[in-house]
Amino acid sequence: MTNRTPHRATLVAALLASTAAWAGLPVAGTIAINGAVRDLPAGAVFTPSPASGGTVRRGAFAFPDTTMRVTVAGYGDVDITYRLVQTNTSMAEVAPDGVAAMTRIFARLELLGTTLPLTVTPCAFGPIAIDLAGQGSVSGLDLEAASFAIPPAAPDQCGAVGARLNALVATANNRLRVHVAGDFSPPAK
Repeated sequence: MTNRTPHRATLVAALLASTAAWAGLPVAGTIAINGAVRDLPAGAVFTPSPASGGTVRRGAFAFPDTTMRVTVAGYGDVDITYRLVQTNTSMAEVAPDGVAAMTRIFARLELLGTTLPLTVTPCAFGPIAIDLAGQGSVSGLDLEAASFAIPPAAPDQCGAVGARLNALVATANNRLRVHVAGDFSPPAK
């Protein structure tokens, strides 16, 4: 072991720590689409990390692709692979009493593929306006949009099953709950 080894180890640790910070804050929670509740996909994050004083700097949620099973009229159970994409950046404030609110999120729900023997892509629903509010604490930021509407996909999208997918997805019976890991302690009063 040379004199430089501890220095290299410290440098590597610092590099890994800065890379982890860029990866974003882990996000868990649930999404309900047309009343059907599902866990958010593992690996979801919000970037960048929080700033001090109860403010969460501008950033965006990133949700990995995920698959869900739904019943499509005339086709039965179908696996649909989709991605929820935030199309703007948002920020949040945590008040001294712990109440938190995030600026409006605009998103798009993209269907990436199905087990149907039909072409359904491109197929995107949006823009979806989501208003999240909740609580900030030392254990994280807990936010919820108790209800939001998903607009229908354009008539030229989603192939032969567009009308059926619109009936299944384009509803106002939707909810999003997120837990953003990190210290979101309220600022001092």
